[in-house]
Amino acid sequence: MMHVVDELITSLVRYGLFAYSSQTIAEIGDRLVPKGMLLRPDVRASLREWLSTGTGLALAVASGADILADLGLVLNPPIVGMVITGLIVGQGGRFLDQWLTSLPRNGVKSPKTPKG
Repeated sequence: MMHVVDELITSLVRYGLFAYSSQTIAEIGDRLVPKGMLLRPDVRASLREWLSTGTGLALAVASGADILADLGLVLNPPIVGMVITGLIVGQGGRFLDQWLTSLPRNGVKSPKTPKG
């Protein structure tokens, strides 16, 4: 039983690190594009999303990570599960951050803070 718990924790940490890494790469990419380049805010947001998703896909495929297989759903060919995992971790960090910031703290709901 302890082995299963250890594997679950390891998987959660790995996917959390993938999501964090994807979001970090996207933020770095956004900062590398000078603010004076006249990019509309929606284009900058799209750039961050593409970088995050691309990084998530690259990490999942390069490592063979498959969150669905970890949950017992093995897809054929396995690359399908890796791509789905990459999409989840590529966008998952953003959704996790939004969810965590929306949780009440000390009984008071956190105010929404715009990112960008």
